[in-house]
Amino acid sequence: MFGEYVEKSEPHDFIKKIWELADSDGDKELSNYELQQAVSTKDTIDILSKLICKHQSEWNTWANISDFEQELIEVHKKGINEAKGTDDKGNDLKQKLEQQRDAKIEMFKDKIKHLCFWQDIKNGEIVPMQQRRQAYIDSKYNPAHRIFPKGTSAKEILLGKEFDELEKDRDKRQFPSDSNNIYHLHPIAFVEHMKMITGGRAPWMEFALQEAKTAKFIKETLSPTSEMANKYHTYVGKPKATGSTAWCSSFVNWCLNESGQKNAKSAGSQSILWNEGKLFKRIEEPVYGCIVLLTNYVKSTGKSNSHGHVTFLYGIDSNGDLICLGGNQGDRLKYSRYYTNKVNHTFTQKGVRVEQKFNGFFLPIDYPETSSKQPEVVDMKKLNNELAGKAVKSNGKNEKTT
Repeated sequence: MFGEYVEKSEPHDFIKKIWELADSDGDKELSNYELQQAVSTKDTIDILSKLICKHQSEWNTWANISDFEQELIEVHKKGINEAKGTDDKGNDLKQKLEQQRDAKIEMFKDKIKHLCFWQDIKNGEIVPMQQRRQAYIDSKYNPAHRIFPKGTSAKEILLGKEFDELEKDRDKRQFPSDSNNIYHLHPIAFVEHMKMITGGRAPWMEFALQEAKTAKFIKETLSPTSEMANKYHTYVGKPKATGSTAWCSSFVNWCLNESGQKNAKSAGSQSILWNEGKLFKRIEEPVYGCIVLLTNYVKSTGKSNSHGHVTFLYGIDSNGDLICLGGNQGDRLKYSRYYTNKVNHTFTQKGVRVEQKFNGFFLPIDYPETSSKQPEVVDMKKLNNELAGKAVKSNGKNEKTT
């Protein structure tokens, strides 16, 4: 949605979607209750956080305090007009509510007056020039022991002149005098979006890598990996599942969720495929952190049996084969090798011989394909040794994953 301008006269589908999510009773009006409910739901907050709105700045409300005061009067108007009779002490209810309203307004006005800063800095300096000048000198020269008084040494005088020359070319910070048309955006959502564009690393991989370090190459039947597998299963709605239940997909979806990405929230590895075009998109060329999907095919018929394996691409080896980080790989959370051009493994599943083959590379549907770097050449054995903190046996061939 970044970069797409929406005119008030023509609501965009994005705006319509937000409205439909918030308008829970479908009456085409948003009540205070509906607005409160909307900002308490993770999915709705995620959508709202991507909006950039052009609106009056709240930091200059004091300049229009009379308008704000009138809005507060209107908020209380209905309740005051409907008030009748007296309270248990004989006080007129309408007059009492008016007094309470006026007290609240005065409290708000006092807060607003002390919080607003727009008029103070629209043409001024955030940090006074002399203070910045001294900070510059101190950053370059600030000896523990002085012979001359501070600011009088030849070095400090020279640095002061240097600062003055730099100051001539500095663009002074200017705030617009008109605070009615200011762009507002969600700072955290903006930073996360910039990280996707410039970070060069799929954000979910930070979580995958940290989990792998925590697991320390320990088998899924032992702590802490057993508890970690249960955590992933709980996220996808299988809290009673154990490490013996295939957990590759639960791990992938958990990592995606932790990084704020859309995911299938499923323990089924092929859920990536089932949600292609909805939650995930297929990409032709692999990038760091992309989802690698393997599918099991019945050997006698060549048809999929709706099982397989899913993992994250970490790099490639010297032969160009995939080195992936994932769960349920050799009963561990570790790095494993997978092929794109031949059968990865042949084994019996539910009494039928199947072949596990590469299906494709995928990314969350909203994640820019160009945001991740190309996979680098890595040493799988060295990577697993680092996880375990010692030399361990890394299968030179692909490992069976079900």
